Amino acid sequence: MKNHIKIGGRILQTNKQFSHLSPKQQEKIYQWIKESYKSHYPDDDIILGEVMHKISEQNIWISDYEVKKYYISKKNRLKNLLTKQ
Repeated sequence: MKNHIKIGGRILQTNKQFSHLSPKQQEKIYQWIKESYKSHYPDDDIILGEVMHKISEQNIWISDYEVKKYYISKKNRLKNLLTKQ
């Protein structure tokens, strides 16, 4: 169990990737990123901070690095959606 830690009686996987989340969790995170992107467009730090706060409130364990990597991969798509509206 070298890739697990115990926090609050729960065992968490420390090397979890975004693809390891359930589809429902992935969709929820995408929607949060999309909402935050629309309201705070040029400032990536505020967008990621807001999303990470929502993730921690929902007790979804995923590393900041994975969320940032996912956000960067979706950034162009979000920018295109914003310019079309």
